[in-house]
Amino acid sequence: MTNEELNSVMEKAKKQFRKGEPLFGKNGAFHFMLENFLNTALETEMDEHLAENKGNHGPCIVHNPVLAQPQSRRCLPNRLA
Repeated sequence: MTNEELNSVMEKAKKQFRKGEPLFGKNGAFHFMLENFLNTALETEMDEHLAENKGNHGPCIVHNPVLAQPQSRRCLPNRLA
């Protein structure tokens, strides 16, 4: 999102807030941002799930503070790690 787009969203949000209109509804100022965030998160989760099923990630050793011992698990790709 460019600075110009962000400024536009913020102005729309201010106007809607002053009028008491919802900011996250279908016509809300933050609708696009929330929708984009959720879609990106879901796509990333699905990509990780599919990659894990293909065995594209090697095992990692991580420390689990709850169990107080290292455990082996799948590594996340660099873009999420």
